[in-house]
Amino acid sequence: METERFTPKDFMKSRHPDMFSDSSFKDNYRLTSSMLEYYLDTLASRKQEYDFENFCRTELKNLMVQNVSQSAFEEVIKYNKIDPHLSNEFTEALSDTSHTTIDIFLEKLKKFRFLGAHLIAYTLFPLEKNANLFPARDWYAHLYNVIDFEHDKPDIKNISFVSLNYDRSLERFLMHNYKSNLAEDLHKIAEFRARKLNVIHAHGSLGSYPDIPYEINVNQLDVLRNAAEGILIVSDKLEESDDFNRAKHVISSAHNIIFIGFGYDSLTLEKLIGNPANMGNKRILGTTHGLPPPSLDILQDYFKGKGEFRGRRYEKVQKITERYKGIKGYYYSLSNTIRLYLLMCYNRFR
Repeated sequence: METERFTPKDFMKSRHPDMFSDSSFKDNYRLTSSMLEYYLDTLASRKQEYDFENFCRTELKNLMVQNVSQSAFEEVIKYNKIDPHLSNEFTEALSDTSHTTIDIFLEKLKKFRFLGAHLIAYTLFPLEKNANLFPARDWYAHLYNVIDFEHDKPDIKNISFVSLNYDRSLERFLMHNYKSNLAEDLHKIAEFRARKLNVIHAHGSLGSYPDIPYEINVNQLDVLRNAAEGILIVSDKLEESDDFNRAKHVISSAHNIIFIGFGYDSLTLEKLIGNPANMGNKRILGTTHGLPPPSLDILQDYFKGKGEFRGRRYEKVQKITERYKGIKGYYYSLSNTIRLYLLMCYNRFR
C-alpha cells in the first residue's frame, strides 16, 4: 500500500499554520463568445425566450445601479445640479424595485424622472459601438438586403421605421454598412438611398444621427444633457412631442403595419394607434414568439382578430419582409432589451 507523501510545505504548515492561507480556489464558469452564440441559436428550441428577456432586464437594471455609483456619473450629477441625496435614494429604490423596466420605474416614481433620464443616456451611449454592429450578426443584415442599396427600387421614401428605443443602432447600421460591402461605384446610390430612410424614435433618442455621431464619450456632459432631455417615457406628455406625432402620422397613413419584437403594451398601443377599429383596410402583421400569455391576451383583446400575428419571431420576420418588399408603409417597432444585454456581452469579449 502506497503511503501518503508528506512534503516540506506540509511540514512547515503543521508547525506554523498562521503563516499559510486556508483559502481554497474554485474555477468559476466563464461565458465565451462561442458559447453565447450557441445558447442564442438554441434558445427558441428550448422555449426560453421570455425567461431570457427577463434575465436581460435584470442585468440591465444591475448595470444602471452600478453606473449611479461611478465617479464619472457623480460629475453628471454635479453638472446638472442634482441633489446627491436623491442619487442615493434612487440607487436604493432601483435596486429594490420589482418593475421590469426603467421606464415603468420612472413612471411610478416621478421624483427620479430627471435623474433617471440622465442615467439612461449615460448607460446607452457606451453601448453604441461600431464593433457591436459590424460585421452584421443579426436581422439588421437581412433588413439591409431587403432594402437593396444597389438599386433604385423599391422606393425607400415609402418605408418608415418607428422605434420605441433610444439608441441609434438601426440608422447607424443602414447608413454605414454599404461603405464596407458595396463596390465604390455604387456608394453614391447607396448613400442617396440611406439618407432617404425615415427612422422615427417615438419616445425620443440619444440624438439625431448623424448630427450627433455614434460612439459619443459620456464625458461630453453637454451632449449627455441634451440626450437626457430628448428621452421620453409613456407617462410624459407625448402629444407635445414632434417625434411622437410624426410616428402617429406615419402609422395612420401606412398601408401595411409590421410589428417586430414588440411587447404590445396596451398603453403604448392606445397612444400610438388609438382605436384599431378606425384602421380601415390596413394590413397588420406582427411577431409574437416568446410572448407570455398575458401579453397575448392584451394583443387579442386590442386588435379583436384584425391582423396576422405569428409565433416564430426571426423566421417570420424574414418571410414577412420578403413577402411585402416594396409595398408602401412599413412600421417596425424594435424591442431593445435583449439587444442591449447582448451588446454588454460583446463588449466583454472584445
